[in-house]
Amino acid sequence: MSASDATVKIVGNSQISGNTSASHGGGMYVRSYGAIFEIENSTISGNAGHGGGIVVMADEGRINIKNSTISDNDALSNQPFAAGLHIVAENIPEVELINVRVTQNEAVDGIGGVYIKNSNSQVTIADCNISENTGRSIASYEVGGGLYTATGAGGQVTIEESIITNNKAGFDVTGTTGYLPNSGGGVLSFTDRFEGGATPGLLQTVTIANTEISGNHAIGGASVALAA
Repeated sequence: MSASDATVKIVGNSQISGNTSASHGGGMYVRSYGAIFEIENSTISGNAGHGGGIVVMADEGRINIKNSTISDNDALSNQPFAAGLHIVAENIPEVELINVRVTQNEAVDGIGGVYIKNSNSQVTIADCNISENTGRSIASYEVGGGLYTATGAGGQVTIEESIITNNKAGFDVTGTTGYLPNSGGGVLSFTDRFEGGATPGLLQTVTIANTEISGNHAIGGASVALAA
């Protein structure tokens, strides 16, 4: 789905489930140029593809996901997509995940739960439960179990009043060993230094407040890995 200067809404107890894609989002793929993209009171589950649940690539506009569940989705290849929710946001004043449950998603070689790459955008994750997701590793250098944020020039990420628990990163298919030295079981967060170089005058901020991060596991990395 491609949208420009439009509004795309998935609301009213909608369900996107049991879909398979040989390409980007198994459940849904959105390429947006200035559009408003909203999901509310909906469920995205049991989908499979390079990115299992939802893949959103957006320039300008707005992204709001509220009161919804993203669960049991699979990212099947070593393409750089998340199994649950994958967002790339540029020049977006508002990217919100509010009261979203992201659970039991699994990536063969990548990010299990949520991946958000943002530049010159404001990201808020509040009242969310990101748990029991798995980012396995075959050859990827960086994987995240629960939440992976990559914050570029002018980007801000705030995580508050949320629960990030029992996620795993970096394990191979046996679940006992792994490949890489750089993974985050619960949260893996990078700022612009790792995303193409810093831009003078444009700061990157990652804030975690009143949030439980517990019971996460990573091979060769940390439960919480922050690189600035």
